Amino acid sequence: CPVHEGAGGVMLPVSRGRKQYHKVFRALTQVTNYTNCTTAQLVKYSIKNNVPSTRMVLVTCIMTDELVDAIQVGIRKGFSFEIVTQRSIASEWESKLPQVLFYALREDAYEN
Repeated sequence: CPVHEGAGGVMLPVSRGRKQYHKVFRALTQVTNYTNCTTAQLVKYSIKNNVPSTRMVLVTCIMTDELVDAIQVGIRKGFSFEIVTQRSIASEWESKLPQVLFYALREDAYEN
């Protein structure tokens, strides 16, 4: 997480297709350590270091009030958000964040 490490993070240009997934996975393999950076801290960092028209896609299993506050700040500044999470979390938070697109995972698909 660049918030704690002081590094600039890895920014990938917007693209589509299989090559983009390869770039993302290659960047993820370069992560050598983990920090206690929360999703809310990462969102705040991203808002500070990206242009307001940026679309952020979050994959998370935890929604906190701090994260919701960070997302609302981002929305007011012109960012858009999409969140991929469990169905139960999506249904709980989508009424509180009507501007956010929620994609609910099919939880039964991951039981095996």
